[in-house]
Amino acid sequence: MHEAGSGNVHIVKVLLNIRNRGAISVSNVRVMDNVPRTIKTPASFGSLKPSSVKSSPEGTIILWDIPFIKGGSEILISYRLEGKIQVIGSVGLPAAKCKYKLFGRQVVAVSNFASLKNKK
Repeated sequence: MHEAGSGNVHIVKVLLNIRNRGAISVSNVRVMDNVPRTIKTPASFGSLKPSSVKSSPEGTIILWDIPFIKGGSEILISYRLEGKIQVIGSVGLPAAKCKYKLFGRQVVAVSNFASLKNKK
């Protein structure tokens, strides 16, 4: 994650590295990330555009639908958060979730929690 700022305007680049550690391909992969309502809805995305961007009472939900990921390969998803983010202490970005089916069972993988801290 990269943060640059002048005054109260910040730019944060979020990178989600989706990796298939197994030997077989997985299909119908859905990646979901949440942006808290204290941060503006992202408008700038990397090469993989989301399937949908929805508002919710908690913030913004971003979904990517990936048809398949080959065994041993990875996909990089990126987007940029920009705007007046007033951080007192720290603001957390919730963990991203990745859902897919493997041998008929639903599997959910969860990323790490990210914290944005105010530089003093």
